Amino acid sequence: MTRKKSNPTPTHKHSRSAPSWPPSVEVLQWLLQREVWGLVLTAIGAVTLIALLSDSQGMLSQKWSLMLRQTFGLGAYLIAVLLLGSGITVLLWNLIQERFEPRWQTIIGAELAFFAALGLLHVASSEPPLALALAGKRGGYVGWAIYQLFVPILGRPISILLLAVLVVAATLLATGVSWRTVVWHVQWVVARAVLYGRTAIA
Repeated sequence: MTRKKSNPTPTHKHSRSAPSWPPSVEVLQWLLQREVWGLVLTAIGAVTLIALLSDSQGMLSQKWSLMLRQTFGLGAYLIAVLLLGSGITVLLWNLIQERFEPRWQTIIGAELAFFAALGLLHVASSEPPLALALAGKRGGYVGWAIYQLFVPILGRPISILLLAVLVVAATLLATGVSWRTVVWHVQWVVARAVLYGRTAIA
């Protein structure tokens, strides 16, 4: 008696294909790449700096540069340089990340020095503060706001002195230089000046 051989049931191997992301997700992943942000910041910084320095401007660049000048005054040029430098830093981050470790004191000190300097530029001017801001001069609207905080309460001379001290203190905080070092250098310069004066008189 012969036994019928049963045909084995074929086994189908299901091959898993790589998941296909929707186009919106792929675009988002592309936008989140560091190189893209570096190129964007570099382009914005370069265009901003050219718009601020150039006399012949288009309508868009003219409005953009005027807005920056009215907001930050003379600080608009520093904003453009910071945008350009930030873009280059992001592009070269893989090369400089081991050497570039900014201290929190540097960041806070630089920001305080920047805003205090804008206020000092505005307070030290004898022209109407709001007119200066509208014209994009001195410290812009930021300087005008600091003017309104200090001058009505303390007066112009004390405000100038206080903002000047704040600029120096913030710069020392950003650079990491101590007050003793500054005092020593000042004493050295004064001593050299006195010695030179005595020698010239003799």
